[in-house]
Amino acid sequence: MIRLYNAVKDYFLQTASPPPKLTTVPWRETSKRGMGVTPLQLEMELIQQIKKLQPQNRKQPIHQRQEINLLIQGPVSAGKSSFINSVLSYKCSSRITKAGAGSCSDSYTKCLADYTEEELPKGYRIFDCMGLEPTDRKGFHINDFELLIEGHIKTGYQFNHLSPITNSNNKFRKTPNFWNKMHCVIFVVSAVSIQAGLQAEYVIKINDMQKTLKDQDIPSILILTKVDELCDEVEKDITKMFWSIKVRDAVQTAKDLFGIEVASVYPVKNYVKDLNIYTEMNIPLLLALKGAMHVAEAKINRYKERLRQENDEDNNN
Repeated sequence: MIRLYNAVKDYFLQTASPPPKLTTVPWRETSKRGMGVTPLQLEMELIQQIKKLQPQNRKQPIHQRQEINLLIQGPVSAGKSSFINSVLSYKCSSRITKAGAGSCSDSYTKCLADYTEEELPKGYRIFDCMGLEPTDRKGFHINDFELLIEGHIKTGYQFNHLSPITNSNNKFRKTPNFWNKMHCVIFVVSAVSIQAGLQAEYVIKINDMQKTLKDQDIPSILILTKVDELCDEVEKDITKMFWSIKVRDAVQTAKDLFGIEVASVYPVKNYVKDLNIYTEMNIPLLLALKGAMHVAEAKINRYKERLRQENDEDNNN
């Protein structure tokens, strides 16, 4: 009787359908025009939306321009610099490698670098800095974060994992203005690490940074990289990204870990091995870039509205 039971159980285990890897409908809407939009049409739609978010001050002299600053931060080897290179590449016919990128256990980026190349939307700067390590004596020093987002740290500063910058350093800006500050922070985390269980030390550090950002009224978004390594269906076909159950679950897990809205978590595949640029890979990158630009613009608008109200009060007094 036991043999018969085991034989029946083995039969059903062998013939049972594997769990589905894809949803029946996409779990994220990428275009207001619905699912009938072709990848090329969606790419052009996103590029046009991004152009509308560009500041209207490009005809001013360089020293008078008001650049919008986006800071990239996250664990080492998550793909921070590769994300910057991927974003810089979307207008080009081949992959750009201006931000140093590596896959070693230590942070590849040592100094604060900014990118304002022609490949970026006009009026925006992306800043890259040393990545986070799980221990306190390696990687980005957490006490540098508030000084960095407040605009005290100048481009070119070499980060010291043992101690934060001091006001005697020649890369310390003593009186930053609003346009020296960061207007959005883009956290970059590997989707594979999220699925495997991101180390608690990383979660604590990023959540501490989130609290600082909220105190400063600076928005943030989260980029999930390496989604092709997370789901074999996405590895075979990048257009399945927003149908993938594993990617959807990773987005939800990231939301729960870091308290960031699901709509502000953007899965992407960076240009790492690919030599050419593809519309299908550009689309998730453009969605992420547009998301960062959108919340940064909202930050700028709040600042300008506050200035307007202060001016009105001064005029009335």
